[in-house]
Amino acid sequence: MAGMGSITKYPQATLALTAYGAQDDEPMWQDKWATGEKAKAGITNTMGAQNDSTRDEALAAATALGLDKLIARYREAAAAPPSK
Repeated sequence: MAGMGSITKYPQATLALTAYGAQDDEPMWQDKWATGEKAKAGITNTMGAQNDSTRDEALAAATALGLDKLIARYREAAAAPPSK
């Protein structure tokens, strides 16, 4: 029977950011695909019903991990030599 049992899903966030200077028409930096690690906290679904007590923690953790990845990618780009 479909929906029976318990599964835990571990969310993973992908963030996009476009940064503009105060007077710029073109972005000074852009990252459209910063994917963080999967959250260690999961969202439990038992017999088709979601356990809301774990949902907020898991989604917040996934978002924080995505933001960590976005910052790391920005630092890598900032440290790289300028392209010609």
